[in-house]
This record gives sequence, C-alpha cells and structure tokens, in this order.
Amino acid sequence: MGEGGERSREDMRAALNSYFEERCVTGLKVKADKFKKMAASDDACARLTDFVSNAECQRLLISEGPKELVCFDTPPASHKKKLLYFLKIHKVALTPENVAAEVMHGDLHPGSAGSSGSLQHLFDTTSEVYLPMVSNVHNQVGGQPLAPTPTPTLEPNPKTPTLDPSP
Repeated sequence: MGEGGERSREDMRAALNSYFEERCVTGLKVKADKFKKMAASDDACARLTDFVSNAECQRLLISEGPKELVCFDTPPASHKKKLLYFLKIHKVALTPENVAAEVMHGDLHPGSAGSSGSLQHLFDTTSEVYLPMVSNVHNQVGGQPLAPTPTPTLEPNPKTPTLDPSP
C-alpha cells in the first residue's frame, strides 16, 4: 500500500479518535489530554481499534481510573465512577462517515452500592419518565390499547334453574 493509503488510514483513525475524544471529554468531564494518553496506551488502543474495525465487537466502556481513563469490554463488577458506554446499533466496522449513525452512547452513574446504582438509575428513569407518559390519559387518546381487554362471554350457569315452557 502506498503512502496515500497509509495517510488516509491515519486520517480515518484521527477522525474516529476525535469522535470518541469529544464524547469522553464532555461525558466524563475530563481534559482531552487524558483521552489522548489513554488512546496511546497499548491496551486501550487495542480495545478502541477492535471496537472500530471488528463488526462483532458491539460495546466499549470508558471510565476514569485513579490516574487515567480506562477502557473495558465488559462492565466491571462494581464501579465507583461514572462509566461512558458506546454501543453499535448494527454489526458493522466503523468509519468517520457512519460512526454517528451506527454508535449510540450514554453514561452509567455509580450508586452507593456499586453497580446496583445502574439498576437504580434504570428504575428511576422508568418510573419517573416512562410510566407517567404511558399512563397519562391524554397520551392514550386515539391509540391502540396497551393490552387487549378480554371480551366477557355469557354462558349459561348449570346451577341456575331454567323454566321449561312445555307442559
């Protein structure tokens, strides 16, 4: 491969690193130098490269460690600091053109009892945001019922005496 091919690969890598760096800086509220230092480390670079180039690698987690940012493939058993997650919507290799459309990102906040804080966050969001929206009568006008209501059937009760009209 010529010098132009290597240059375009470096440009693509820089654009993708810029995408992840921007989200880490704003999501974790760290300086860009911390992300650059993490991306330069062998372990984090391998995880970032795997997430970007391997279509089968569907998730990437980044958190602030004691001194620098740390990459994970799977969530740690307990975390004390906020985790930033990146999830691929489809199994594809990422490019600067498709990364915004193919990657969903967000953060997981730690709780007072380790990873149960993530479950608490999910419960709070569900009960305080989604449940009121779904149960609000104004949001149900003109829509389909959430659960089909059974139609009552009238069947004769065998214990009820019937009147026989014949003599």
